[in-house]
Amino acid sequence: PGHPEHGPLYLVNGLLNVIDKHPWHGGAPAKAAAYAEFIALICTYAQPKLPYCVAAVDGNDVLFGKDQAVEEELNQTLANISKDAVETAVGAKSQPALALRLLNLFLTTAELGVGENTRGVTVAWQLFKAVRESPGGRVGGAERKALEKTVAFCERVGERMGGRRGHVQGGRLHAELAKRMAAALK
Repeated sequence: PGHPEHGPLYLVNGLLNVIDKHPWHGGAPAKAAAYAEFIALICTYAQPKLPYCVAAVDGNDVLFGKDQAVEEELNQTLANISKDAVETAVGAKSQPALALRLLNLFLTTAELGVGENTRGVTVAWQLFKAVRESPGGRVGGAERKALEKTVAFCERVGERMGGRRGHVQGGRLHAELAKRMAAALK
């Protein structure tokens, strides 16, 4: 859990500081892998009920559940981590697989947009472009096939979410992103 006085992301923020200050001997792939784990963690924290617990220990869902300020902090932290992950992936131009991993993780764990905030679509598009714009300006056969599967995934999510009450916007954003990615692959 977080800290009752310092908030739900006290430990997460401390670890993010370590990521920023740590000399990454593995380069961009190692740093991006760390960011990927934090994206998954923040998306887990954002759920109304955590998928795990420790007996006799109140988790963040109990300590801070349904608190609007906590939700805003989670969203801002996800935005910051996503920005750093995109910059890391884009900076590693020789690593399209790195950007692809982050793109697929992001699409399977984060919401693309809520209300007026469609920041997630921007993050997904930047990661897509980082894969597509690999060295030499061409997408290799493996990356292209993986991107085509990512497009198909977005299309399926768009179809499934589009008809569900409360998920229409998410479905529309996935469908629009799929169309945009498919057009860019032609």
